[in-house]
Amino acid sequence: MGYQMIWDSPLARKNPSTAGIDHPIWEIIAPEFMIDEFNSPYEMDANFLKLLYRVRLEAGVPFRITSDARDPDGNVGVGKSAHKKRPCKAVDLKVKNSFERMRVVASAIRNGINRVGVYPANDDGSGVVHLDAETDPENPNPRLWTSY
Repeated sequence: MGYQMIWDSPLARKNPSTAGIDHPIWEIIAPEFMIDEFNSPYEMDANFLKLLYRVRLEAGVPFRITSDARDPDGNVGVGKSAHKKRPCKAVDLKVKNSFERMRVVASAIRNGINRVGVYPANDDGSGVVHLDAETDPENPNPRLWTSY
């Protein structure tokens, strides 16, 4: 198996589908994910939500979403941020400690999320993990980045 085959995102060949208010994905992923956990739920990619659901079940730790779809014209995040693409295939999660951080990252990678960012822990050990399954060439993958 070639390098690219190993790292292909499960979403690379799926047509994007925005998770609108009446999309069946909300019933599929409940109660693990509820609409009110997202800032912009109806801007999210339904296939990414299904993938995120699998990651959450496998990780076995709470997912505290701190950021999902962001204003494409806003000044939050870098210009090429996956959070600004539509439908959105990116979330930031607050993790309370290194155990949660490891469980989230390991599960995400096992399930095919191939763009992961790990951000600094605060004094209490909590921090943020970014997960995205963006397949646009301007956001190359696989990627793992840290900001320490």
